[in-house]
Amino acid sequence: MKKNLLIIMSVCFLYITSTMADEYRPAYLEIKQSSVDEYNVLWKVPAKGNERNLNLKVELSKQIKRASKSKSVFIAGATVEKWTIRTSEGLAGTTITIKDLETSSVDVLVRIELIDGITETARLNASQTSFVVIGTPEFWHVANAYLIFGIEHILEGFDHLLFVACLIFIAGTWRRILVTITGFTVAHSITLTLAALEFVQIAIPPVEAVIALSIVFLAREIALDRRDTLTWK
Repeated sequence: MKKNLLIIMSVCFLYITSTMADEYRPAYLEIKQSSVDEYNVLWKVPAKGNERNLNLKVELSKQIKRASKSKSVFIAGATVEKWTIRTSEGLAGTTITIKDLETSSVDVLVRIELIDGITETARLNASQTSFVVIGTPEFWHVANAYLIFGIEHILEGFDHLLFVACLIFIAGTWRRILVTITGFTVAHSITLTLAALEFVQIAIPPVEAVIALSIVFLAREIALDRRDTLTWK
């Protein structure tokens, strides 16, 4: 049975890796306060396929005015646009909308950083194209947003599901399964967020190779059917 399981996993993995890549390239909107009433805006939209620009636009509440003309450049497969906005009433209670996002498959990560260090984040997609700025978000609000972000990405990736399936076979007990899957989900949410926000940049081919090796390694551990292996310990 273990041998058959190993064969099935290997076939599934070869099929998956030949048809999918674990590349996640969301659009990114950063609004960073520079003075009492001014904010610097950075809007980065990745190119998809042959499309140089996905034509997604940022719409802000009417009381927020542009204080400078936008400057854009196409670099590293994405259009990066920068401009300055001004509002004397602050951003709390205002609405940020991504126009035409409802017809796109791209996610948008939003990060707002105030001059006092308070940071607010949000994730928008085709089903939720806008959100209202809170101003003083609680920790659980930010953590919950990124945890859901990570869970959805895992469920959308066959390589992730295959990796988790291997972990379930090895874990054995319900308690170990719960701890293992929770740890994987939290860790993946953190690394995915760091990569999406470009705090960490790693070339895609090496990452794909490591993903492949990790699944092959777990498949071997399952095939050994022992409780003294490195993964089990």
